[in-house]
Amino acid sequence: MLATAQPVALDAYHALESVPSNACGALVRRRPDGTMAGALLVEHGRVCWAMSQRYKLRLTDILVDEQDSLTHEELDAVFEVCRRDHLPLGETLVARGMVSLPVLHRALLRHTCEALDCLLRSEPLPWAWVAHSGYGYHPMLTFSAAEVLAGVRAIANPPLAARAMARLRDVVRDDQSGFAVERAGATKIPLAQIRCERVDLEALADLAMQATEVMAVAATVGIDVALAELEGLACASWVEADVVFVLLCDGELAFNRLLAQVAAMAFNH
Repeated sequence: MLATAQPVALDAYHALESVPSNACGALVRRRPDGTMAGALLVEHGRVCWAMSQRYKLRLTDILVDEQDSLTHEELDAVFEVCRRDHLPLGETLVARGMVSLPVLHRALLRHTCEALDCLLRSEPLPWAWVAHSGYGYHPMLTFSAAEVLAGVRAIANPPLAARAMARLRDVVRDDQSGFAVERAGATKIPLAQIRCERVDLEALADLAMQATEVMAVAATVGIDVALAELEGLACASWVEADVVFVLLCDGELAFNRLLAQVAAMAFNH
C-alpha cells in the first residue's frame, strides 16, 4: 500500500533528522536484492539532490516547464556537453545565461522534493548513510531541511500550500522568517516557509507544535493573534482557514517590532 500524505511527510522529517550535522554523503535506500531504489545527497548538512528509480521526470523537463523560453533540444545539447566535459549542468546553464539562478534553484528544489516524495511513497525501505568527501555544489543550489520538508508536504495539497506561501510573502519582512502548518493532524510539517533555514529541524518542529497549542488556547478567549517568546524568538501566531501561521522575529526589540507589525495586519478567518 502506498504511503499517504502524513506518513510521507513524517518519513521525510525522520530521514532529514538522521543526517549527521555538517555531513557530506548520501542517505541510500537499497532493495533486498541489493539494487538501489534511490538516494538523498547531502553536503555540509544541506540537501543537494534526491533520486528515485521510479521518478521519471528529468531536471530538463522541469526547466522547460518553469521557463517557456527554453526547449528540450537546447537543454539536451548542453547536457551532452556537460557529460562529455564533466561539467555541472546547472552552473553551466547559468554561466551561459540560459537560466537565472532563482529559476534553477526552484527547478532543482522541485525535482528533489518530487523525487523524495516518490521514493518515500513507493518503497518503504530503511536508509543507510554513506559518507562522502564532498560534492562541491553551489550554496544556492542546495536546500535546507525546512525547504525540503515544505516542498514534500506541499505535494499532497498544492493549492493549500500555494495559498499559505502567498500569505507568508505578504507578511514576512526581510529581517524575519515564517512558516505555515495545517491546524489539524499530529504531524506539524511546514506547508510553506520563508527563511526558516536559520531554525534547526528539531526547533522548527517544536515551534510548530507550540504555536498550534498557543492558538488553541487563544481561540478559547477570542484572541485572533497570539504573541509569545518561543525558542528564544519573538513569535506571532494566528489561524486562517485551518492553517496556522507563525511569524518569527529576533534581534533588538524584536517583540516590540513584531507587536507593532501585528497591530497593522489584517487577519482573514
